[in-house]
Amino acid sequence: MTTRVKGTLGYLAPEYAIWGKVSESCDVYSFGILLITKGRFKELADPKLRGNFDENQFKQSINVAALCVRSEPENRPTMKVVVSMLKGYDPRGKVMQTRIKSVKYKEELQELDQTSDGENDGGDLDEEYHILELL
Repeated sequence: MTTRVKGTLGYLAPEYAIWGKVSESCDVYSFGILLITKGRFKELADPKLRGNFDENQFKQSINVAALCVRSEPENRPTMKVVVSMLKGYDPRGKVMQTRIKSVKYKEELQELDQTSDGENDGGDLDEEYHILELL
């Protein structure tokens, strides 16, 4: 067993990448990132559907992903709640105006990021992107 942080920084929950703290909410965060990878939301739909799907359900899935990638682990849903929301059983997964704050890792993690362009100032989470506008 190792104590070193391993993984792709963008997929790691901030608390794991910064402090090495592991919990179920780290998995929830990574799952959310997988759902919204690279902003290609339409590609998440099964190609066999040929564009024939309920757009509200699709947006609901994106909303669930946004809830999963909240910066504070205590504000993320559990995987049980995530599954419930994706199945439409939990009202927290309903489409709403959701914003995702970008994560800026601390300066000590810069050395781990091989592709850094030097623009990370180690500041707070201060950039927001409206994810439903990317559809």
